[in-house]
Amino acid sequence: MADESLDEWKNYWAQDDSLFRSETGCPGASPVDILEKYRGECSLSPMTAENPFWRKPMPWWIDYHIFVKDNGREASSLAEYVQWSQERQKQALSFAVKACKDRFPRCGGVIIWMGHDCYPCPANTAIIDFECRPKPAALAISEIFRR
Repeated sequence: MADESLDEWKNYWAQDDSLFRSETGCPGASPVDILEKYRGECSLSPMTAENPFWRKPMPWWIDYHIFVKDNGREASSLAEYVQWSQERQKQALSFAVKACKDRFPRCGGVIIWMGHDCYPCPANTAIIDFECRPKPAALAISEIFRR
């Protein structure tokens, strides 16, 4: 979901007719405490690909430009951006998982890419952070499967 809006994402999944979905993902920023703990001597700002800290390891997971586009301004803080990014990941993955589940048995399943963050990346598609805590997306997805 790199540069897609949530509306484009929802439209895509509303029309999906696949029998099985694998490697479904959406980036979300790591929690603020992880970013601060593992930044080393790097600056956490700006939250763009121009900053080497945010550029590693995959620049296409950086969604700060979408924050600016959606909000018409820069983030007022790192915490605001992280909250927005994790909420965007939660909404996108919740919609995709629910769309697949609602099509059962025509759709046999959905696999999230990726479950656990094995490196303290600033942003990635993990739904469980480097400290083994669920991101908001993991909690929302688990609720969809519980229903």
